[in-house]
Amino acid sequence: MGEFAMLRSRFLFVLLAAAFACSASVEADPERPPAPPQSEQNAAADSADADSSAFLRDVAERLLSGQRAPGECPNHAGARACLFAARLIGLQRVFDGQQSEFDPQRERVAELVRSAVRRAPSDPQLLWTLAKGVFRDVDPALQAPAIVTLRSLELENLQAWLLGAVDEAWTAPRLQAAAASRRSTSHEFEFMRDDLKTLATSAADIPAARGLGWSPEPIESQQILLIGLYAAEPIPSVLDLLNTCTPGASDWQLAYAHHCWQIAEVMVERSDSLLQSALGVALMKRAAASAAQVQRAAAERRVYLYRQEMAVGLQLHAEGQRAYLRGLRAEGASELSTLRAALVEAGVSASPPAGWRAAVE
Repeated sequence: MGEFAMLRSRFLFVLLAAAFACSASVEADPERPPAPPQSEQNAAADSADADSSAFLRDVAERLLSGQRAPGECPNHAGARACLFAARLIGLQRVFDGQQSEFDPQRERVAELVRSAVRRAPSDPQLLWTLAKGVFRDVDPALQAPAIVTLRSLELENLQAWLLGAVDEAWTAPRLQAAAASRRSTSHEFEFMRDDLKTLATSAADIPAARGLGWSPEPIESQQILLIGLYAAEPIPSVLDLLNTCTPGASDWQLAYAHHCWQIAEVMVERSDSLLQSALGVALMKRAAASAAQVQRAAAERRVYLYRQEMAVGLQLHAEGQRAYLRGLRAEGASELSTLRAALVEAGVSASPPAGWRAAVE
């Protein structure tokens, strides 16, 4: 597995990959009836998308009931509920294939987000959502101010420095600030738990998620809906950082090589997700400038590949998938803490044993 192939690895990918693996094993059963023609499968997929779109629209309208105008947050709803409705409408636009600038829902989403900003301009979830560029396609001007605010509020959080506005370069001050970070926290799992509480009341009648190989409880279907919602959001681009941290490319890069290594260490040692571990491993490999650093990068890559492989193995069965979802619902849990707990419960070492080799390098 190459370093860029690791960049999209994240907890929801592991879950969905396991679900597909379960489906594939069922389809390979010789006792199973032949699959329907492709045209019927396509029609079923279109029908499922239509059902999903209709449900997203319904939930969004429940959250926005009592609006005085289509783009205004209702008085009874907080900024987060309004933001959540805007994200659901945005996902519905994807399902409906209506993503042009002339789509009337596009402007409604933009107005809802602006209304949420006016209501709670310093709300952490709102700031992180805007800073990630989730709504960049409907209002590009919202992202840069959110990033500036986040960096002032969470100066020592590397995530705030990895997020960059369009065309923002890795200048010396930005690189130095990122290297001084003490943690790499995305808050994604904290925010997901908050969204789950919103769905508990607004989407209690959610249809059961399909294609899992098991019958989910409503809270599990709500969680899987959120997984899809978060999967559609942008992740920090590290390509510019990787290029900046390539040793020997210029005198400037040589001067700041130690900052690149410090950033990689924070991502590997103090992040809350497999994705951040993957990014840190990729950056370590690129930034290594000594024999000791090359050795360290190889060792950390081995640990990452082991954890990813063990995570997939645990979730090839329904109970493993459900346990993972349950673990992420626990207050204070992160993806990595959930994975470590699951490995311990299964009697599997959290670190690669001597002689272990990845199935796919």
